[in-house]
Amino acid sequence: MPPGRRDKNESLGGYAEARDPSFAINVCKKKFHSANYNNFNVAGAFGYGWDDLASYNADGFIDAAKASTDASYKVVVSNEQDFFEDFESTHGASLPISSVTFGNEWDVLCASLQETSAKVKRSLIMLRAAEAMSALISPYNPLFGSTLDSTRIKAWMGYGLYWEHDWTTDNLKVISSAQRAAWQRKMEGQASDYADRLYDAAILELGKQIPKKGARERSDSYRIFVFNPLSWKRSDYADYAYTGRDVIVKDVTSGVQVPHQTIIKNGISYLRILAADIPSVGYKVFEIQSRKGTTFRDAATVSSDNAVIENNLYKVTINKTGAITSLVDKRNNNRECIGSGKANDLGSLSDDGSVTVENFGPVSVTLKAISSDPLSHTTRITLYKDLPRVDIDNQITQNFTDVRKWKFAFNLNNPETWHEEVGAIIKAGLASNGGHYSTANASYKYQTLNHFVSVNEADYGITLSNRDCYFMQLGNSTPDFLDETSSTLNVLAGGRALLPDRGIANQDGDTLFNQSFAISTHKTFNEASEMKLALEHQTPFVTGAVTGETGNYPASVYSFLSVADPNVLVWALKPAEEGYADRGLIIRAWNFGTTFSKSSIVFNNKISDAYEASHVETDLQVSPYSGSELKTNIPAKGMNTYRTKFSGLK
Repeated sequence: MPPGRRDKNESLGGYAEARDPSFAINVCKKKFHSANYNNFNVAGAFGYGWDDLASYNADGFIDAAKASTDASYKVVVSNEQDFFEDFESTHGASLPISSVTFGNEWDVLCASLQETSAKVKRSLIMLRAAEAMSALISPYNPLFGSTLDSTRIKAWMGYGLYWEHDWTTDNLKVISSAQRAAWQRKMEGQASDYADRLYDAAILELGKQIPKKGARERSDSYRIFVFNPLSWKRSDYADYAYTGRDVIVKDVTSGVQVPHQTIIKNGISYLRILAADIPSVGYKVFEIQSRKGTTFRDAATVSSDNAVIENNLYKVTINKTGAITSLVDKRNNNRECIGSGKANDLGSLSDDGSVTVENFGPVSVTLKAISSDPLSHTTRITLYKDLPRVDIDNQITQNFTDVRKWKFAFNLNNPETWHEEVGAIIKAGLASNGGHYSTANASYKYQTLNHFVSVNEADYGITLSNRDCYFMQLGNSTPDFLDETSSTLNVLAGGRALLPDRGIANQDGDTLFNQSFAISTHKTFNEASEMKLALEHQTPFVTGAVTGETGNYPASVYSFLSVADPNVLVWALKPAEEGYADRGLIIRAWNFGTTFSKSSIVFNNKISDAYEASHVETDLQVSPYSGSELKTNIPAKGMNTYRTKFSGLK
């Protein structure tokens, strides 16, 4: 390189910007004389090691600092923390506020090992349920889960290290693609192992906490609980592993028979029931009796060629590849939701495949499409009785080496799109157009797709819930252009989407990819409502046998807490890291509203202590409470963490 020039990573803004300390000092000095910087009296450069396996240059930093310090400039060898503390104290009050996203670049590399990355997501879903059950269990069994402490620590390491950015390949100097893939699988395994083990243990223990007394004195009758990990009352299907036939299922609370059917899922027989009004972070008990009872109407009808499935909410037409060619919203004047194209389309070139009815009954009806166009894959489309969504479960069943996407072309005119970034719901538009994307130094091709994306006209919208994937391309967006009024979503199914030589080669040989979506519709877009629908799709009810001889909880129905503000969702509920006995429970709450939520979370137990805490569970200040009511004061679009202990248990 010419004298004075550096690789972009060795200049300000790069992640090795202090690799040449003397050069970095000179660049910082020049910054004081640049436009828009004359109000600041400090500049810094950080990062020496780049991608070296090991690096150390303390003497070089110190020597450069001594040589460059004079009457005009003081050069400090910083640990980063002292730099930002100084900058905040000097300039913090006058700094402008900017709240924008810059898009995704290296983040997209996780799609090059898509199924392993999806397993990390699914383990977090399971962990949410497992920790919520643990919150009910711990007051009566404070040591519950303590035997998994070492597994839990490994899980936290796994969740954190899985996203270490340098997903390298064979032509780079750190490790090979195969080595990196093996390490990623190890990190995922540590995370999933803890979630799986805690989940299974919690089901057994919660079943012991619920008394089975009151069950019919029959050898052919027993009870199960249906647990809702989410913080609002909801109705949905519940699956319980079961091999019997000719049964009735009763809601113990009301004594009323509920719709049920037998389904086969992954080769296992389940009893699927329609579980209505399961309370927030709570359960209902259902009784299974081996006898014939009420016959319920099927949840949906299917055409003779298995191309059309219809219930009282939606009419869905699919082709033989499993792509949706029509989706009619019967609640909204029979509006057609699919535009000039298809939804759930992997890029098929024909209509080759077969469609059969896989499961059929009064709770749900599922169509299964098997096709090799353009890759071998199986798609299941499910409609439920009275549930306002269309579930889509895809399995790609062969390895692929290129970039693949699921296309969803919606029938909306110049809409605006809102999607979940990391800890925020943002509008996919440039800041200059009222959106949340920076107008400079951004990469626009791939948008983050966490739990959902919602595409909206003024008085109608369509939401796509996403369980497994991480990114989407809005319309024809490129790195330099955001197609902000497109009605087409291209969900990244996997591949080296950043650069052809970055990430894991050939999905490391994987041949099975599970990718689940759901489509729902609405008249008015509301962030909290759409998140709730997405979480309901992605967080199934937990079922288990009721086995308590006495039990500490009611025998029919129970709710651990309720949230007064409909814009506030409990994002996590768990025993504190140091254990329930010493530190009580942790409650993390997300306010989706546009104003402070000065409301409350009401428990079914009397509070003895309450603190607002950091997200790593360090007490910050006492939080007000009264009886069983925790007072909340959550910023607009903000998330607060609370720690509580209880004196009265019931």
